[in-house]
Amino acid sequence: MGDAGDTWGKASTLYHSVSLGHARSDIIARCWQDKPPGARTSVIRARHFFIEGRVQGVGFRFFARGAAAREGLRGFVRNLPDGRVEAQAEGDQAGLDRFERALHQGPPGADVVSITVSDLPPIGQTPLFQIRV
Repeated sequence: MGDAGDTWGKASTLYHSVSLGHARSDIIARCWQDKPPGARTSVIRARHFFIEGRVQGVGFRFFARGAAAREGLRGFVRNLPDGRVEAQAEGDQAGLDRFERALHQGPPGADVVSITVSDLPPIGQTPLFQIRV
């Protein structure tokens, strides 16, 4: 076997092969184990949010979508019949932390009273952050 660069090249090639559907998807995890020193990868995490307060009729969903887009997050946001807003987001830890802080702030006119946050297993099915009706 060659040096770390050779190993990374093979892992990278294998990753591209997997992304094209030419190999089993469980190989992806093994690809990243062989990364060279200094190579960065991020662990994808998911969180679910229930936001309470004056959060409907103030542009909160559009605000959340913009905050998620800035952080490169995937997921959704929607109004609930009981007056709360629900959001679910996937991405790296730092992006999720910044997104959560933005939700606490809210857009002008919002008054966020509380946010209930729970961790979820990431599913990776949503290609971008969407406003759901």
